[in-house]
Amino acid sequence: MKKLFNGIICAGLLLAGAGIARAQERPETIHRITKIQYAPEWYATQQKLWEREVALNPQSEEAWFNYFKATRYAGMMYRGYEDTDGESARRAKAERMEKLLADMERAIPNTFTAHYVKWWNGGNQEDLFPELEKAYAIRQDYAELSDDFITYYEMHGNEEQVKFFSQKLYQSKDMPTGLLEYNYNVLVSLEKNAVIITTGDNDTYPLWLLQYAKGIRPDVTVLNVSLATDPAYRTMKMKKYNIKGDGSRLDMERLDTTPYATCVAEFLKSVAESNTARPIYFALTCDPQYLEPIKGDLYTVGLANRYSPDRIDNIALLKRNWNAFRLDYLDLDFYNEDYPFTLSPLSQLNMNYVTPALLLYEHYRLSGETEKASRYREFALRIARQGEQAEEVEQYLAGLDAGETTEGTTEQQKTADAEREKSTLGRDVMIVPNPATDAITIRMPDASEAEVQLVDMQGKVLRTMTTRQQEIRISTEGAAAGTYVVHIKTAKGHFSKNVQIIR
Repeated sequence: MKKLFNGIICAGLLLAGAGIARAQERPETIHRITKIQYAPEWYATQQKLWEREVALNPQSEEAWFNYFKATRYAGMMYRGYEDTDGESARRAKAERMEKLLADMERAIPNTFTAHYVKWWNGGNQEDLFPELEKAYAIRQDYAELSDDFITYYEMHGNEEQVKFFSQKLYQSKDMPTGLLEYNYNVLVSLEKNAVIITTGDNDTYPLWLLQYAKGIRPDVTVLNVSLATDPAYRTMKMKKYNIKGDGSRLDMERLDTTPYATCVAEFLKSVAESNTARPIYFALTCDPQYLEPIKGDLYTVGLANRYSPDRIDNIALLKRNWNAFRLDYLDLDFYNEDYPFTLSPLSQLNMNYVTPALLLYEHYRLSGETEKASRYREFALRIARQGEQAEEVEQYLAGLDAGETTEGTTEQQKTADAEREKSTLGRDVMIVPNPATDAITIRMPDASEAEVQLVDMQGKVLRTMTTRQQEIRISTEGAAAGTYVVHIKTAKGHFSKNVQIIR
């Protein structure tokens, strides 16, 4: 019987390349960075190009909407930002955005763009919800509005509206097929009436779409950790779906005095241990920090980890679930180059297939079924190459072939943790505050050149910069509440640290 192995996949899921650098002379449509992300310089260039378009066509909603998005993303994604003039830079940015919105209101009042931008720029504030409704009344065909409505109505417990907008989003074909296929395989991994704990967008919205739009596994309850930090939502969700646990671990008073990851870990431990009548699962995208107190009782059974205080034959469950997976999409991409969703985030998410594949490889290798073992080995390596993590997987396989095993423990994770503890860079770097709200400050041991990235749990790079400053400030504006990773690369080595963003 094999226990959870996640040492490679944690790294594979969190690493991603920098934004795409492109030189443009004509303005291009600005897509949300959750779909496609370019280099900071590209957004700065597009901001100027769309500003020119606004001046030439002041009544053009398209020009104003793209100008707003380019300005927003150019301000969020910067290089060489110096902490010494951070306050003035923040004021300048706020004033620039305030002027942009005022100019837009004068030029195109009472339009879809004017209403939607107010809602979006306001950070989805409750009192601005009427602006979202006004935008929808004007353009019911705009797919991205469904995301906003799903979140709003999920938080308010309005299941009928969640279902309506989930169906609307599915029908829009705005969500990449790969995300639906991946999350279909997550649902396949779960027993009847299971609770699945998720942490982000790409492991939550697709589940809702499959449940509400296609009627797939409506028996499963999805509990998103980020949303659960809202006390009203958490209480409503747990009562409605009979989920037991100590919700007080996520109360604001405790979050104010205790690290966010600790609070979440305590809450999830209480949920896992209290729900003996319902099977509890954790998506493979969950931050390992959240699972630290219960990692010895987690078993990989597919694209989810099953909690069980008693040992289970997870290999038998894994075989069954794997045979039910839909895997053709990993080889066949039916989108053309114009589709606004890069393969990089999806290839990083797909790295989670490597964990179960390696478990099956080891099982069949030890049982002497070399043909089956070879098939899973090649599958793991192929997915790792797509996710640019082939070297790590090859090293792990070399360890297995040399006689190492995942039997009974998570030795790979322990080894990785030990190496990080020995890292000189890791000891000397400080990241404060943590949890953070508007920004984090990274304090380096010296002023040598460093490349810094802020990455979400789906592997998407939200910020990237290269600097020689000893104190590096990174804005977290626009980032949803949840867990992120700061990657730092210097001549001394690499270092990664999780940070929490709270709202």
